[in-house]
Amino acid sequence: MNRRILHGVAAGAIYTAMAAAVGVVQFCFIVRALRAEMAGLWLLFVAIGSWVAVFDLGISPTVGREISFSLGDPELSRAERVRRIGELLATLRHLFRAVAVCAGLACVGLGEAIIFFGSRYRGNPAVGWAWLIFSAGIALNLLGGAALAGLYGLGEVASEKTIRCAGLLVGLALTLGALRLRCGIAGLAAAWMLQGSLIAMLAWLRLRHRVPDAFGAGYRPNWTSARAMVSPSIKLASIQLGAILILQSANPLIAILIGTAAIPSYEAASKIAVTMMTLALLIVNSSSPFFSMTYAAGDLAKMTLLLLRNLRLGVGVMVGMAAFVAVNGDRIIAAWLAPSMFAGFPVLWVLLLMVLLEVHHVIFATGVMAAGRIVFAGPALLSGVLNILLAIALAGRLGLLGIALAVAVGQLVTNNWYAPYVAIRFFHLSGAVLVREVWAPMGVLLAGSLAADYLIRQMPWMAGLGLAPLAASGVLSFASGAGMWWLLALRSTERAQIRDYFGNCLARVKVEHA
Repeated sequence: MNRRILHGVAAGAIYTAMAAAVGVVQFCFIVRALRAEMAGLWLLFVAIGSWVAVFDLGISPTVGREISFSLGDPELSRAERVRRIGELLATLRHLFRAVAVCAGLACVGLGEAIIFFGSRYRGNPAVGWAWLIFSAGIALNLLGGAALAGLYGLGEVASEKTIRCAGLLVGLALTLGALRLRCGIAGLAAAWMLQGSLIAMLAWLRLRHRVPDAFGAGYRPNWTSARAMVSPSIKLASIQLGAILILQSANPLIAILIGTAAIPSYEAASKIAVTMMTLALLIVNSSSPFFSMTYAAGDLAKMTLLLLRNLRLGVGVMVGMAAFVAVNGDRIIAAWLAPSMFAGFPVLWVLLLMVLLEVHHVIFATGVMAAGRIVFAGPALLSGVLNILLAIALAGRLGLLGIALAVAVGQLVTNNWYAPYVAIRFFHLSGAVLVREVWAPMGVLLAGSLAADYLIRQMPWMAGLGLAPLAASGVLSFASGAGMWWLLALRSTERAQIRDYFGNCLARVKVEHA
């Protein structure tokens, strides 16, 4: 396994763990410091802000992939490679200055349409100021995202995640300070804006340090190359829009159809599911630049091996985590927030099934898109539209369960089958190989993990709602699940590589301390 991928996965694991921890702490303090309605309103802010992320227009991932192509192209000289990267980064900077301004203005407009239109919040100056500050923060986050995309394309996944970690820590401190000073959602918005400013500054500084020649030579934007990237960027933007309609539409729909006070309980279950999905996709996200480099080098066989490995590892991680949460979700939310914040097992199970299938199809789709084949825009948009229509139809009858079912069904009939179908054809994979390498071992892992977690919970000293029995259950679940994952998700060669890697790290530490 490529050492840079391992470093990226390690940094990503740290970032994901930190993001999960920060999210848990922030959510807990926000729910306790604000009324349910105002806490739900802030979560609505964040959801609408994610909609504005579509103003990235697919430019960041497209430029990042082009940078990876430049690094992996064996026909380019060093000077040509530096020039191409310099022109790509100059194009990125110029485009995002305009994009950031447009995004900030669009965010203000969305607030007028969703938050203030016909609402009692229109007469609340604190909410108005909070939304203006939040809109400025959206623009700054887009500027930082452009630099992070450049680092990602260079394979600097560890640097990208480290910068994000720094932003998380500062954002947490600012958020807790704002809540302690009773600044309300205006204080939360200011914390969000300052966090985005820090990330943007650090990302551009690191990018300049990483490729000084690409900045120092004063390269101009290459608008000819930019025009060539318009089509894949628009397709990626469409996929991003579809993802937003799928994964980030729940809170606005709940606010409109049920009420903002119902958002926190749904968000608690959703946050657990999405955090697990992010962790499961770590190795996929970290290896994507190397997919692009391998494709540029014309090594399709190696890309296929990377895809199968990502499927086994990503789906395997997701299965282990989902099994534990499926059995212990009520205890997790009770220990984290309060028993009253649990939306119910049906809602949780539907969300867990949705993210499990999401991890499976995203791994397939990432491999195809890393090769520059952006063919998922239509299904993504269709899934998003279906999600909204189904939510409107089901929320009145089933409440939060209807919201969860809408997104799950919308994905099941579109992306969940279409992305694997396209990838299987692109990589010329046979069904027998997938059954042997992925589906059969992952099915065994899921059944074994669910059975083990259920039996653990039935033990008398593991059955309570307190933190102690939950932690004890978690330790036993991890021990049993890790053993099954080690045997079922890894090949013997991969197990040997991991043992050698950590053995070499331990040997270096011993030498340094000798």
